[in-house]
Amino acid sequence: MNDHQLNQFSRQILLDGWGIEAQQRVINSRVLIVGAGGLGHGLSQHLVRAGVSITLVDPDRVDLSNLSRQWFSADDVGRPKVEAAARLLSGLGSVDAQVLAFDDNNAGRFSDHDLWIDASDNLATRLCMHHAARRHGLPWIMGTALMWSGQCAAFAPGAPCFECVFGHIREPAQQCDTSGVLGPVVNQVATTQALWALSYLGAVAALPVGRLRRWDGPHGDVMDLSFTHREHCDCRSSAHNP
Repeated sequence: MNDHQLNQFSRQILLDGWGIEAQQRVINSRVLIVGAGGLGHGLSQHLVRAGVSITLVDPDRVDLSNLSRQWFSADDVGRPKVEAAARLLSGLGSVDAQVLAFDDNNAGRFSDHDLWIDASDNLATRLCMHHAARRHGLPWIMGTALMWSGQCAAFAPGAPCFECVFGHIREPAQQCDTSGVLGPVVNQVATTQALWALSYLGAVAALPVGRLRRWDGPHGDVMDLSFTHREHCDCRSSAHNP
């Protein structure tokens, strides 16, 4: 770590339980963020500013309706979201912006990353990340925000998986573009995902697998729901044979 980095990350380095070793691990890490909307925007800000190198993947362009909860400007409307986000983070860290949709055909190119984070706002993409992460033996963090509530969970090889907690779910009838979402709810989820990611990358704490965290925005309620391996799920065998 050079003198510039020591100064840039000094407040993190001073943290009890963090120090130079954790910061160096974070600097050496690489994270895939799938989605550059509300969740991905907050995630990318927190992780890059903390020293993480990220790959940001999203095929969408900035829309005027995004500006209420995403840190784009009116001048960014019509531009690819990942390129606009990379411009905002220019000079702060490493951002590999890729204008594409994450799918089974390209998932393998990100298998060298240390962690994947779902910010896709799309069940099909989330399921694709689940299957690809299991195939490549990678940990990942999911997050969703809709209307007044949000939730997130972490998964890792050998631990209870996405299907253990959600089963064979279908795309919900309510979506952000039809039911709405409040910006602070999105920020709450993204901040928690970022905190879990940094704690894991810095080797300060393990990912909180087997736990689904939910928020009720208006009342400030936070609920942690525990879950275990679902009977007959393939991840049960991988837990005993990592």
